Amino acid sequence: MIDAKNILQKCGDALHHIADMFMKIHAIFSREVFTLLDSAAAWVFLVIFATLSSVMTFQITDILSLGQADLAPFFHWLPQLFIFVIPALAMPLWAEERRTGTLDLSLSYPVSMGELVIGKFLAGEFMLLLALAMTLGTPLTIAYYGEPDASAVFCGYLGAFMVGTVFLAISCFCSAVTRSQTASFLLSLVICFLLIVTGYERISVDLTTYLPVWLSECVNIFSVSPHYQAFQRGLIDSTEIAYALLMTVLFLYLTYLALKISTSGMGSIFLPGTWLNAYTWKQIGKLTAGIVMIFYIFFALMYSAQVFHFRIDATADKAYTLMDESKDAARKVGESKKVIEIRLYVSENMEKTHPELYAYSKRVEWLLKEFAQHANGYIRLSTVNVAEHSSEDDAARMDGLQPVVQTEMAERVYLGLVVSSGLKVIPIRQLLPEREMLLEYDLVRAIREMTHTRKPVLGILSSLPVLGRAATAGNSGDKMLNFAEELSKDYELKALSTDIAEIPEGLDVLLVYHPVNFSNRLQYAIDQYIMRGGRAAVFVDPAMRSMGLQDPMLLTSALNKLIPAWGISYDPEKKAADANYKYTPPAIGNARRIFPDVLDIPAEGLAKDSPVTRALTHLLMPFPAALAIEGKEGLTYEVLAHTSAHSGKYPAGMVSEAVYLELSADPNARTAGEQPLVIAVSGNFRSAFASSPADAASLDSGKAHLEKSTGTPKVVLFGDCDMLFRTFTHDITVDESGNRKAIPINDNISLLQNVLEDLNGDISLARLRSRKPMIRPLTKIQDRKKEAEAEFTEKISERKMEFDIRRHRAEQIKLKLVRQGNRISAAEKRELDEFSLYKTNFEREIKEIRNELKNDLEAYNISARRINIFLIPGALVVLAFLWGITRFLVRKGRTGKCRK
Repeated sequence: MIDAKNILQKCGDALHHIADMFMKIHAIFSREVFTLLDSAAAWVFLVIFATLSSVMTFQITDILSLGQADLAPFFHWLPQLFIFVIPALAMPLWAEERRTGTLDLSLSYPVSMGELVIGKFLAGEFMLLLALAMTLGTPLTIAYYGEPDASAVFCGYLGAFMVGTVFLAISCFCSAVTRSQTASFLLSLVICFLLIVTGYERISVDLTTYLPVWLSECVNIFSVSPHYQAFQRGLIDSTEIAYALLMTVLFLYLTYLALKISTSGMGSIFLPGTWLNAYTWKQIGKLTAGIVMIFYIFFALMYSAQVFHFRIDATADKAYTLMDESKDAARKVGESKKVIEIRLYVSENMEKTHPELYAYSKRVEWLLKEFAQHANGYIRLSTVNVAEHSSEDDAARMDGLQPVVQTEMAERVYLGLVVSSGLKVIPIRQLLPEREMLLEYDLVRAIREMTHTRKPVLGILSSLPVLGRAATAGNSGDKMLNFAEELSKDYELKALSTDIAEIPEGLDVLLVYHPVNFSNRLQYAIDQYIMRGGRAAVFVDPAMRSMGLQDPMLLTSALNKLIPAWGISYDPEKKAADANYKYTPPAIGNARRIFPDVLDIPAEGLAKDSPVTRALTHLLMPFPAALAIEGKEGLTYEVLAHTSAHSGKYPAGMVSEAVYLELSADPNARTAGEQPLVIAVSGNFRSAFASSPADAASLDSGKAHLEKSTGTPKVVLFGDCDMLFRTFTHDITVDESGNRKAIPINDNISLLQNVLEDLNGDISLARLRSRKPMIRPLTKIQDRKKEAEAEFTEKISERKMEFDIRRHRAEQIKLKLVRQGNRISAAEKRELDEFSLYKTNFEREIKEIRNELKNDLEAYNISARRINIFLIPGALVVLAFLWGITRFLVRKGRTGKCRK
């Protein structure tokens, strides 16, 4: 029978023992904290730590110049600073007691050695937290100028605290094995330094080369750097937490063993006769067994933590988490058992010359590692460090990559990605932070192209040369339109003639783009394609601007037979305008124009229940048609994009200013409500020619006429064609080396790709194209830069105009001088001399204005540096002074009471 009373008594005794133990640990902790805070050396090291962390962040790294609210550079420096600060704070914990002999006095109290070790260690942890608290000025400064990721900041501090905890445990051990504080400091510094540098990539590779595999793996397990990187980026990894806990327990246990030996009475092992004493061998045996046991447990648990681990992406943007579509693509590579190589090219000097690109390359590398893990070893990832004029430089160019930056000094900076399998190589050239939202999409698309043997066939039927036009004697030709170039990566494009009698077999999807004056015969061919279960994306436009083409007369397009048969009303003479979704481009000078007929559609104007538009956030539709759903029996309609309620229809030729005035005249009465701009139609279609069998027969291409649809036809109708031109989809930038970079500015192309994938029965890539980028700009600094540029433009505009006039006059005089052989009037010669002096003064004035604005912007950095480098450490000095005075007065008061 179970003795319940006895069990309760034992539980009560255990709880009492635990409470007593915690009270003793708390007493030791309190004593050590006050001892450390009463030490001037501790405050000096805290001030040095706060100062150096600010100098490294704001002066050496110059975090504000990076333009991003990213604290990774700040957290990068903390372990290096801990190498000096933690040993300095921990060196008196045991070395001083052993030197003065107070350790034996401490053990005379009713406390155990383990309680002493834990209590002193927790006191050191308190000082570590105090040191980290002294650095809070840095994230607060960044938060003032931008919006840093709070979760990533928390992870960074958590990682820094764990690194500091490991270093503190090591320093406690070093302090326990010696009586000299100096020796303790130096030994701790060396061990902590080795744990940092052995984790660096280059040194890790060298260790793998020169050491046995098992030994290099052991070194990697002990290295701090690999286990800190996850926290530095906003990731919480169970393996890294296990590392910090196990390393701390390991060295605290070694501290315990060292102190037990030093207080065991064994004496020095170098004294005569020590090795002949059985007690010595007994103590050495206990020490050896303890060390072997703790190291065995450490390695066993570390290997278990690596096998059974989980990782949490704490970043607000989930920057290091693959989307489900990417994981599926990687798993399919493993299922196909086709080996695919991914090479990431990174210039080795990028960390110093372009730190923002280097930080982005690390995010890319982490995502690629995660991607490769899901492929069961069939995706092989390698990072190629490219040096100037090296074989790696040649390899990057042979793989089809171009420098993302090339300076006037011919310095080439590479950041690119190459996916290859066998002889097939697909380069991803524009690996830029601005295109981060397309990184997974580009990668998965390249992987799918490697694994798929056949591309879907996209038929293109258009009045425009979408796939380009060859040059002739009187025609310079046209290039393939930009959206067609993008589609060619996923589809086999097939141009269809506008005089065909039927849509050919073998098409997966049909794209009808800007159908100008399509004949009834051609419309019948499209109609019967739909009746046979075909799927089509159709773009019409009431007022198209044919950007870059040689046919500016192609303005209005329609399918007069088909669109009404689909139950949609479309007036090719009318365009939509919207007072809420109006487009307002940047001002030119002091003039700002408003285009209510160029619709800047936010997420509110897109269907959130459709997989086609769910992940999209922004469209730009210039001069679109406002569609209307009249409905047909058997058909289902889904509005993918629409105007706001404050919109209307206006003549296609009406200028934007007049449209805006009329639209704004009476916002309550002169609006048509939300109007569809993109409509998806599906269901049971009926032929547009069914009501006129005779006409249908005359248009027949030899196949049986279908009046009702079969299969699962679907049509998506767009009321705009301009939205696919590069002018309205990408921002073209030119770097200092003249390289043109196309950066997406909206989701226009993504919407087209999503629609075509949906029509083709595969919508898996839709979400990948609209992934939110991890870009958090320092908004206040960027806004001030824009203001400074505007001020500079305004200040020099008038001077520049006068300068251009005088320069033009001087060039005319110089031309006259050359033509007439040095025969010009004295007044003209004087005018030339005056212009030369005026030019010098003008250039000096422009330089002064530039320097003035530059100094204005630099004031942000200067104020941040002053606050963090001088003000916060100064406040810490004042705090130390006040603490010293308070402690002095407290002790004096106690002494006075004792005397009384």
